[in-house]
Amino acid sequence: MKEGRPRSRARIFADILTAIEAEGEAKPTRIMYRANMAYERLVKYLAEMEKSGLVKRISNGERVHYIVTEKGNYFLKEFRRLEDFTTAFGLKL
Repeated sequence: MKEGRPRSRARIFADILTAIEAEGEAKPTRIMYRANMAYERLVKYLAEMEKSGLVKRISNGERVHYIVTEKGNYFLKEFRRLEDFTTAFGLKL
């Protein structure tokens, strides 16, 4: 994704949600690779997204997984709809 400008906060949220969605139940490392983010930055976003109710953290002892919540699915659906709309007019989010 070489655009020459940083990703928006909404785009980062969408990339993280898409990464989790692709895995179904994703470990932070898998999300990190799919969303193309540094681990430290990802952890901060995941904490914020968990607090906002977009993702749910599942702990099994030392293992941590994330799933997309209903609210997260709604965010992703609307983000994609907005992205399609802006793309139709030659704009990028």
